[in-house]
Amino acid sequence: MKAIKTITASVGLLFSTHVFAADVAANFSALFDVAGLVAFVIGFYLVGAGCYSLYTWSKGNQGKSIGSVIQSMLVGTFLTSIAWVYQLMKSSFIGENPEGVTIESGGAFNLALDAAAASASASVHASGFGRFIPDSTIKTILAFVFFVGFCAFISGVYSIKDIGSQQGGQHPLLSPTIKIFGGVLCMNITWFGCFVSALLDIPALCSGG
Repeated sequence: MKAIKTITASVGLLFSTHVFAADVAANFSALFDVAGLVAFVIGFYLVGAGCYSLYTWSKGNQGKSIGSVIQSMLVGTFLTSIAWVYQLMKSSFIGENPEGVTIESGGAFNLALDAAAASASASVHASGFGRFIPDSTIKTILAFVFFVGFCAFISGVYSIKDIGSQQGGQHPLLSPTIKIFGGVLCMNITWFGCFVSALLDIPALCSGG
């Protein structure tokens, strides 16, 4: 009787963990959409504020330089088109990666994360230690990494507006560059793992190995 109770409790715990992991992965998918919306709103504000600054500048109020205003508007345009900017960055130095986040024009962020997590999870689950980890758990971990990467990418693009200003610090290009490239790599984590694997000759780092 005691053994039956133990087995029942173990199965229940495993099931609840599986359901919890699935719910967390779904929540990250929803947060992906929220992050994309926040980027769009901030970008729209920057473009609008830039247009107003240009108007006041034309009236003789030159509180900001025309260069900084245009730079801010350009960053705002990037944020309103964050899916296109990310896809451009990904295509530039990663290329086609079926296991990474691919955001189609139109900004289907939620579907982009779901598809990427499913594809990468299948690859990880089929090799190495991934065989012993529940598929839902792998998807949750990947969804978290993708989401953190997306937020870092958005933050990096936003930080471009501070280049050349006092807010940019002593190394104004360093922070945006790290965030942008780090974000792209996080959203293509399996590609990055295989890249490091080939570089260091450590097969275990590549999910396909």
